[in-house]
Order: sequence, then C-alpha cells, then structure tokens
Amino acid sequence: MASTYRQVGYGSTGSAVSKLQTVLNQHGYDLAVDGIFGVKTQAAVRDYQKKNSLKLDGIAGPETWGSLLAQPTAPVSGGGTGTEAAGAGLYPLRRRRGRPGAGEQPFRPAARGL
Repeated sequence: MASTYRQVGYGSTGSAVSKLQTVLNQHGYDLAVDGIFGVKTQAAVRDYQKKNSLKLDGIAGPETWGSLLAQPTAPVSGGGTGTEAAGAGLYPLRRRRGRPGAGEQPFRPAARGL
C-alpha cells in the first residue's frame, strides 16, 4: 500500500507524527498523541518493525507506514492479563541526551550507596 505520509523519525514534530502515534495506538501501543517523535515513539516504531519483519531503523518511512496502514488494528479492549499488549513493559525509558518529549523524563543516574 502506497503511503501519503512523510518519513518521520526521532526529533520530528507535527501532524504526521500525531497520525503515526494514533495509528500505533490503534495497533496496541500506549503513546501520548503529542506530535513529538521522542524516545517512546521511537521504541514503539522499532518494536512494531521487529514484530512485522520490517527494516529495523526506528524511522517511519514508506515501508513502515504502508504496513501500519494496511494491517487491521488491535482491539481497544480484550481479555487476558494485559501483559501481552504490544510494547507492554518493554523499556524503562530514560533519555541520556537531548530534550525530553512530552511525558518523558531526562536521564538521572540512580543514587549509589544509600
């Protein structure tokens, strides 16, 4: 399926990123739809790419967009424990450099010897 959305990656902002976050959420991810391609969005894209045997680069290009838009979406609610949801518990995200996106915290090393 040909995509009409532009390629977006870490640091991108705008309506294409908001659409990407919305579509990823429809596939079972739990992202804030804020239009900022931060660490959490990148992790979700990479997880989706891995699970769908796509080029694993963390960038939503034509191949990733095409796959996202062509596949049926995950149900909003369902049975199970919830731990099998896509991306559940995958990453304790902390950023080491750059500005944090919405809802993301800057990296702070853990205190030692306390």
